[in-house]
Amino acid sequence: MKLCELKILTFALVVSSLLCVTSADADIVYGDSATISFNALHVDPVYGDTTEFGIDLNYVARAWGDSGELSIDIPGMPRVLDVTSSTPDGLYSLGDTISLLIEFSETVYVDTTGGLPYVELEAGGVARQVYYESGSGTDTLIFSPYTVQPGDWAQDLDYGNEEALSANGALIRNSEGFDVDLALPPPGLKGSLGYNRNLTILAEFFDGFAYPTASDPQFSCFGWYLRDGSGGPSGKCGETPTLWDSGMVSFGDGTVRLGARTDGYHYEEEQCPGTRQSELGMADRFFEGTYAARIRFTDDPAQHNQASVQAFFTITPNSPAMECDPDYSEIDWEYFVIDGRDPVCPGPALYTGAVELYNDSDTTEPDCTTENSFGRQCGSLDGWHVLTLQVSDGAMSFYPDTGYLGTIINNTYPELPMRIVFQHWFDVGLSPGLSHDYEMQVDWVYHARNVVLTPDQVNIRVLEHALAGHERWDTMGDRVDANLNGIPDECDVTGDLNGDGMLTVDDWVPFCLCMCGSRGAVDLPCELADFDRDADVDLADFAEFARALAPAPPPVPTPPPGMVLIPGGGFQMGDPWEEGNSNELPVHAVDVSPFFIDTHEVTNQQYVQALNWAVAQGGLITVTNGVVYRADTGTSQPLCSTASAPAGSPYYGNYSVISWDGSEFTALPDEQNHPVAIVSWYGAAAFCNWRSGMDGKEPCFDPSTWVCDFSRNGYRLPTEAEWEKAAGWDPVLEQHYRFGEGTDGCGLNCLDGQRANYSGNGDPFDNATTPAGYFNGTLYGSFQTQDATSAYGCYDMSGNVWEWCCDWYSSTYYASSPSVDPTGPASGSQRVMRGGAWNNIGVLLLRSAQRSSSAPSSLYTSVGFRCAAGAP
Repeated sequence: MKLCELKILTFALVVSSLLCVTSADADIVYGDSATISFNALHVDPVYGDTTEFGIDLNYVARAWGDSGELSIDIPGMPRVLDVTSSTPDGLYSLGDTISLLIEFSETVYVDTTGGLPYVELEAGGVARQVYYESGSGTDTLIFSPYTVQPGDWAQDLDYGNEEALSANGALIRNSEGFDVDLALPPPGLKGSLGYNRNLTILAEFFDGFAYPTASDPQFSCFGWYLRDGSGGPSGKCGETPTLWDSGMVSFGDGTVRLGARTDGYHYEEEQCPGTRQSELGMADRFFEGTYAARIRFTDDPAQHNQASVQAFFTITPNSPAMECDPDYSEIDWEYFVIDGRDPVCPGPALYTGAVELYNDSDTTEPDCTTENSFGRQCGSLDGWHVLTLQVSDGAMSFYPDTGYLGTIINNTYPELPMRIVFQHWFDVGLSPGLSHDYEMQVDWVYHARNVVLTPDQVNIRVLEHALAGHERWDTMGDRVDANLNGIPDECDVTGDLNGDGMLTVDDWVPFCLCMCGSRGAVDLPCELADFDRDADVDLADFAEFARALAPAPPPVPTPPPGMVLIPGGGFQMGDPWEEGNSNELPVHAVDVSPFFIDTHEVTNQQYVQALNWAVAQGGLITVTNGVVYRADTGTSQPLCSTASAPAGSPYYGNYSVISWDGSEFTALPDEQNHPVAIVSWYGAAAFCNWRSGMDGKEPCFDPSTWVCDFSRNGYRLPTEAEWEKAAGWDPVLEQHYRFGEGTDGCGLNCLDGQRANYSGNGDPFDNATTPAGYFNGTLYGSFQTQDATSAYGCYDMSGNVWEWCCDWYSSTYYASSPSVDPTGPASGSQRVMRGGAWNNIGVLLLRSAQRSSSAPSSLYTSVGFRCAAGAP
């Protein structure tokens, strides 16, 4: 038999293309929701494809009267496989992201030449596109993260209909080159977005009351007001001109305090000049959703028999004062310390209530009908409590802390947006002659628009705001000031599009919406995005906005005396000129953190000063046979030599210009400003520690192991990478120089005797060291020098003396060096030396990439050092 009828028995087979069902005396069998079979049926597309289709049991969706609706899983029909997001609890706020994974039942290929496919989502009735990112050549396409924008909200984020997936000019085809079906499962069914994940977009209001005083511009800019003057509710004191006093509100410790004061007297009816009350409120912009506040109630007035009322409520203002305004409504939390009128709760009690004024007659004149519903929780609530109110679908539910107090469902449900109010006032029953000050506190207030949250979810959201450092947060997109007179002048910050009185990154997305001509779900004040006031929000404004948002540059660290700052960043380390040795290869990218380094090599006089400081400390060093050692370590680790040089002779060989007379170290007068030499690696590291001690800094080297602690703020030897960057890298041209004086590309003659000290260079100090920084462009007698500082301003990076570095040496280290802050091998037998010396013939060994090494105990007249230090 052949059936081309879709209604079979009591089921409607809903398919995405015309099907025919064929069988020989076969019946469709439906046992239960988990059992359905076609027996011998074949379900084939009429266009001749003989592929057998099966029923996807997971597509059983819902019943329609006496029939059920099933969907057949057609190859090529996409479905939402998964939803990934930055917020695991399913509650999304500004800046959170959502990605969609759309699965096809066959491999698909995407050609984006004509455009980018997208899935169109609905966030509070506004269409938001999530564009294709990757996945071509697989059965799953990834649509790039959608970032929640101001004004977005939806109880359940979903797409509007099955056509939400759009090719948008692109080609999405299968392996045979045919266009694939882009119809998504209907919203809410298996394979749709909402079925996979309940995604709630939060339009939120939060304030942690971190204001120093009410005069802080941010207080009014965020929308708060304080009440002054007369008016209700006030029991017997409603006409007192100064009953409501803004001076009764104060701030501190991240809370707002609402005070109340009375002397107990009302001298005449409606007159209570000795009574003051307080009110804090926010504009009429809140309606359905979730309200919550953390409040500290106090029973203290009970000791004085005064009827203190501490309240948190929402209200639709009426005019004048509750007199027959049919739009008036109110939803209350009110804590009464004493209320003798209620026989059920004669003592403290928390009341919940809802009030609505409406016209209960057929006449056009209002008859002031009032409906008032309330619940109560008897007993003291002295202390901190979180009160949560849910307003949704005609019901108002009240939750003190994590408990449940009740739900009101009747005509008292609000009709218009309301304001949030906190009050501390006195009801009837003031006790004459009992004067006292009372106080309630509010820690924070929270509202989620059009979303019902449990008390636990509220607490989580508030905690997340606190952890993110939010003192206040408003993504509802419609803020006005409390008096409905527009944003105060001090709040008119150009670019402040979310109305928080500040220009911050939270204004970035709405600014982009204004620039693109799309104001989103709310009417953004795009005139504030017009930085150049040309009546057009364009790229010129974008550039100004980006500059205004850019954080102030961090202060440039001040180098210690005699040092320069080498900024952090990358450079190419190694020999780019292919004229060195294999130990200079491979050339590799290295990033170093900012650091300080000496502009000059450490001089004899500087070293002598440190030696004498060490002597003064007692027990740090000893001198044996003219060699200085660290005390109590024997003679295996010499620091420096004091073997005297012959008077008047240039120093060379093993003679030192530093001497020791048994109580004090001195340097030859003519050699004081020359770089120290005949100093071992241990002596260089020891000097760094001594210099740290002299400057009140933390020593970096552990003298027992000589391991360097780079986290300390003292002086140390530069790492090999730091030394090479300071010597051979040009930060402007981003290229490696041959020599420390910053020349390249012109052969070995670029470094001549006027720029560096090497053997035979012709300077007056030939065959010895020159004073530190000698090659600075000065004419010395008949010898003209050229300025030979490195790109960062360091002298003598080529020639004069080899310089110890912090690292152990390995000829193959570059092949495995870390790319960030390398510090050399973990161990070795020799330490790195860099830069060349006065006794090198020619300039080949003076190259910035040249590597050399020696045992850390070596004492040579051609080896010295300079210090480095970490920069904050």
